Amino acid sequence: MSVPNWIPLPTPTGSTAADQCRSLGLVVGDVIRGREGVDETTLTLLWLGNEVAVWHVSRTLNSEAIPAHDERLVERESALWSLDGRQWDKLAKAERDASEQSPDTMLVVLEKIPVGSIREFALRHRLKIVVRERPFPIGDPSRFYAKFANCDTKGCGVLIGEFGNGSTPEEAVQAYANKISLKTLVHRGNTTDERLIPVWRLV
Repeated sequence: MSVPNWIPLPTPTGSTAADQCRSLGLVVGDVIRGREGVDETTLTLLWLGNEVAVWHVSRTLNSEAIPAHDERLVERESALWSLDGRQWDKLAKAERDASEQSPDTMLVVLEKIPVGSIREFALRHRLKIVVRERPFPIGDPSRFYAKFANCDTKGCGVLIGEFGNGSTPEEAVQAYANKISLKTLVHRGNTTDERLIPVWRLV
């Protein structure tokens, strides 16, 4: 089995993760690795926008004091990583496997649904979540309700105005995330600026 070839990268420049990626010449599909103390993080670039970069994050904490079930070890998609503060290496592009050139070999590309928090999803798509209070007593389960501004969910030929209820703003936002997860948002529906946005698997 061949050993992966990691190439040291220069120090990135730029005020946003997207600018940092461009300063290093990174493109979607590139894999980089950085270390900080016992923390080794591997990032795969999934999407690159004007200001935001979305990564698949895999971390290893090389310490016997870190339990195997530590939540930091869970693989996830994230738009919150920047490239500050670490020395990064890039996984060299291997030469194409000879099997890919064979007409008898089928190339399978797995495209998974992105997973992340509603905050990461909002940052990725530049959405604003609005939480409003109803004139209900403190502790009422419907005191607050939340939804993305100018957004509805796509129904069968109709737009559905969904929102999440909660006794606190945080509960309302999470309830809204649970409702819209894996659906399709319509941003500014029935206007010239209409956008269809597939919702991630929100956790």
